[in-house]
Amino acid sequence: MIRVSSLAFLAVAACLITDVCSKSEILDYEELFASGVEAYLDTRWEHCVRILENAVAIYAQHIDVTVKCRRHCGTANSALLVADCTKFEVYEALADEAACLQNCLREWQLVSVSEDTRRAFGERIPFQYLQKCYSKLGDAKKAASCAYTFLEYNPDHVLMTSYLERYVATPGNDPKDIVSLDQKKYQELYIRAIGLHQRSEYAEECRVVEEVIESYLQAEEDCKILCEDFSPQRIWTRDFPAVARDHLVSALKCKSQCASQLSYFNGRRYQNFFASLYQHLQFCYYHSQNLPKACEANQSFLLLVPDDADMWHNQAFYAQLPNVEEAWFKARKEVVEYLERQQREQDLLRRLELRINERPAPEEVSTTDSPPRRNVTVVEDERSLNGSRFVAEGFLTEDQCNSLVDLAAEVAVAGDGYDGKQSPHSRFETFNGITLGSIAVLTRKGVVDDGLARLLLDTSEQARNYVEAYFALRSRLHFSYTHLVCRTAMTVEKEGPRNDMSHAVHADNCLLQPNGDCIKQRPAPIWRDYSAVLYLNDDFKGGDFVFGRSQDAIEARVSPKCGRMVAFSAGPENLHGVLPVERGRRCALALWFTLDPKYRERDMEFASHVLRKAAPQQRRSTAPPEGARGDPGTPYESALKHGARARLSDEL
Repeated sequence: MIRVSSLAFLAVAACLITDVCSKSEILDYEELFASGVEAYLDTRWEHCVRILENAVAIYAQHIDVTVKCRRHCGTANSALLVADCTKFEVYEALADEAACLQNCLREWQLVSVSEDTRRAFGERIPFQYLQKCYSKLGDAKKAASCAYTFLEYNPDHVLMTSYLERYVATPGNDPKDIVSLDQKKYQELYIRAIGLHQRSEYAEECRVVEEVIESYLQAEEDCKILCEDFSPQRIWTRDFPAVARDHLVSALKCKSQCASQLSYFNGRRYQNFFASLYQHLQFCYYHSQNLPKACEANQSFLLLVPDDADMWHNQAFYAQLPNVEEAWFKARKEVVEYLERQQREQDLLRRLELRINERPAPEEVSTTDSPPRRNVTVVEDERSLNGSRFVAEGFLTEDQCNSLVDLAAEVAVAGDGYDGKQSPHSRFETFNGITLGSIAVLTRKGVVDDGLARLLLDTSEQARNYVEAYFALRSRLHFSYTHLVCRTAMTVEKEGPRNDMSHAVHADNCLLQPNGDCIKQRPAPIWRDYSAVLYLNDDFKGGDFVFGRSQDAIEARVSPKCGRMVAFSAGPENLHGVLPVERGRRCALALWFTLDPKYRERDMEFASHVLRKAAPQQRRSTAPPEGARGDPGTPYESALKHGARARLSDEL
C-alpha cells in the first residue's frame, strides 16, 4: 500500500490534536492532486511521484473516515427504520443523521473536493499519472505496479494493458514483482487461501476462507456506503421528494455494481466471486472431515448460483454418504441475508425506474457553454463524398481564422506529438502543433490571450456538437485528442515533381496493411470512433484532404478553407490522407472523438476547467501578488504555476 509521508502524517496529526484545523492546514488531496498534475506537466517526475503518492494516501484516509462515520450515523439513527413514522419524523431523523455526520467527520468537512476529483480518484486516475512518472524515472517495476493498480478498476483500458503486456514480455522482468498498490484485505486473504489450497493445508484454508467471507462482506458494504455520495448535476426539479428519489436511483445503480467491481483483482475478473468462496469452503471442509460444514457451504453456493450442475452433483454425493442428515443442507445466515438485501435493492430500483419513466421527459438542454453556430451549413454530404462523411462551413470568420493561425505560429511546438520529429510525415515539410492543455497553461502565464484560447475551446466544442448531431449519435461523443497543427513546405532545391504525400493514406483507428486490410489493434488508437479537421487558411499551394482506398485511388477531395470542416467515421471505411503542401503553411484544428468515456481527452478537460473558471477573474483583475492564497478552484487550476511541457492526452 502507498503510505502517506511522515511529514504529511505529522501535519494531519497536529491539526487534529490541536482541534484548530483550517482548510489550508489540513492536507487536502485535491490540492495535492493538482500539484502532482503540475509536476507531471512540468516533467518534474520525482515531485510527481512524491506528491501523488501522498494524495493517494490522504484520499484513502478520507474514504476510511467517511465510511466509518456513515456507518456509525446510519446505525445510530434507528428512527428511519420505523415503518409508520410521519414525513416530518423522517425529515427530523435525516437532520439528526446529518448532525451526527457533521460531528463525526469533524475537520474533514472543511475539505471541499470537486466532483471531478472524486471521480478521478474513484477511477484510479492518480495511478495513471504515477505509471508515467515512474516510467520516466526508469523504475519499470513500480510503473508496472501502478499500471496494474489502475487496471484493477479499468480492466478494459487498452493503453495500460499494452504497457503491462510489454513489461511482462521484456526479458529480465519478473511478473511476480507486479503488485497491487491498493490491495484490499479480502484480496490478500484470498490469495493466501489459494496458496494453502495448493499445498493441501485444508484446515487452515477453511479458517482463512472464513476470514475472506467476513472481509469481503465488509468491503461490499463499504462500497455501497460510498454510493451515497450526492451528485446534484442532474437536478431538473426543485421538489425535494423528486430530488430524493433520483438520488436514491443513482445510489442503487451504484450499489448494484459493487460486486462486479470487487470481483476484479490479481489481474483477472473472478466469476461469481462471493459464491465461489463457498465452493472453496465445501471442498476444504470435506477434506477436513467436517461434513456438516461442507453440506452447509454446498447449499449456500447453490442458493447463490442455483444452476451449477457440478455443485448439484456434489450435493447428491454428500447426501448418499452414511450418517449425513438432511438438516445439514441449510444455507448459511449471511448468504440468506445477502440475497434478501440484494433482492430488495433490485426490486426497489425497478419500481423507481418504472415510475421515473412515467413522467414527462424534460426538454433537452444543451450542455455546452457556447452559443450554437447559426451560419454553419453542410456543403457536401455522404452522397457527394462517397461515404459516411460530410463537409460543413461557417465555424469561424476570416478574422478568427487569422488570429488562430498567428497563435499557432507563436506557440506551436516543432514535432509536438511525434517525439520532437520535425518532419514525421514528409521530408519536404515541417510539422508544428500544440494541445489545448498547453495553450491553457500559456494563457495563465500571460503568453496567450485568454479570448483566443477560449475561442479555440469553444470552436472545438461546437465542432464536437455538430459531429454528434450530424451522425445522430445516441450516446455522448467525447474528445479523444485535439491538436492545433501547421504543416509548412520547406524550401529545397527542385528534385522534380513530388510523389510523396503530406500524410499518407491511413485510417484513424486501425493499421492499414499493404493488401488493403485494416487491423484494429495497438499501436493504432482503436478507441477513436469519429474524426474531424477544421481548416484555418487556404493561402498555400497543395495540401488537399483526400478520401481514397490508396494514394492512387482517390474517391473524394476536400480543399481547405477558413471555417470549413471535414468529418467522418474513423474506421477503414474512411481511408484518408493529405496531398503534399508544395508552398506555404497549412494550418488546421485536428479533432478525434471517442464514444468510450475511458479514453476521453484529459488535456481538453484540463483546458476547459482552467479557461472557463479563470476567464472572469482575468477580465476583472490582475493575478494576485506572489505568495497570496486564492481560491484553489478545480484540481487542475493550481497546476499552472510553473507551466507545462508534458501533455495530458489519451496517449498518457
